[in-house]
Amino acid sequence: AYLLGRQHIPNRRVAEAMADLFGLQISTGAVDSVYAEAGRRLRGFIAALVVLLRSLPVLHADETSDRIGTKNCWMHVVSTSLYTLIHASTTRGSDAIAEAGGLRGYRGIVVHDRLALYWKLKGAKHGLCGAHLLRDLADVAVVATQTAWAAGLAALLVEINAACEEARRRRWKHLGLSTTRSFAKRYNAFVAAGLAANPEPAHRERNPVERRSFNLATAFATHKVSILRYMYDLQVDFTNNQAERDLRPTKLHRKISGLFLGQAGAERFAHLRSYLSTTRKNGVPAIDALIRLFEGDPWMPPVPT
Repeated sequence: AYLLGRQHIPNRRVAEAMADLFGLQISTGAVDSVYAEAGRRLRGFIAALVVLLRSLPVLHADETSDRIGTKNCWMHVVSTSLYTLIHASTTRGSDAIAEAGGLRGYRGIVVHDRLALYWKLKGAKHGLCGAHLLRDLADVAVVATQTAWAAGLAALLVEINAACEEARRRRWKHLGLSTTRSFAKRYNAFVAAGLAANPEPAHRERNPVERRSFNLATAFATHKVSILRYMYDLQVDFTNNQAERDLRPTKLHRKISGLFLGQAGAERFAHLRSYLSTTRKNGVPAIDALIRLFEGDPWMPPVPT
């Protein structure tokens, strides 16, 4: 189970490793049955993790594509610095949220990358990933007519983040009111400049370059509260790097092991990765966590204080 779920080694090579290391002749079917048993034993852990995540004030969410045979599947993650829930779904849409459970009915803050899927979480508040926003601004800033507002807004977002980091270092609960008002005023000015730099063309539609800059300026105007969420609430990170880091092993798995043969295989991989990622974040070595799992006493996520 360690070789499969932690090191992403395919069944055939796990069987080969058992023969080379221990002289143990084991079929790939037997290896697969170990994987299946791990997935079965993790049901209670996954259920407890879902309940816990829904009680937390801030969650990070992201998704990435994978393959089941010739078809696409999606790995969805909901995570924090202490917990990871990965769910394998055949859809990238809202059905995946219903299936996974971690964001169903959630009323805290979800940090994400502006994908339409997450805006459907009407009961939640939203925080947008600053790293994505900076990349979008950099793409737009290469156009001469857009450089001033896009580069200026990018610098402002970085400046605000530095102020938030300093506030956390000083153990402040929030930034000062005068500071946030000053930042918000400058933000408004840059957004107004962005909208002014993207007027409606006369007698034609916007070309792709114009549409990209106009849409970005509009997004900064429309989603101001979500973009600046990290400024008003120091529990919220500037980026969604947490979720992206927690999804990287799924990419590594695909490079090493290839595609999944069925939905059941994708689901058990997602659940085993959820378990091993969460235990690792809580200082429990993978082997110890797996021993507990197969002894019938899986490590369970503690309720945060």
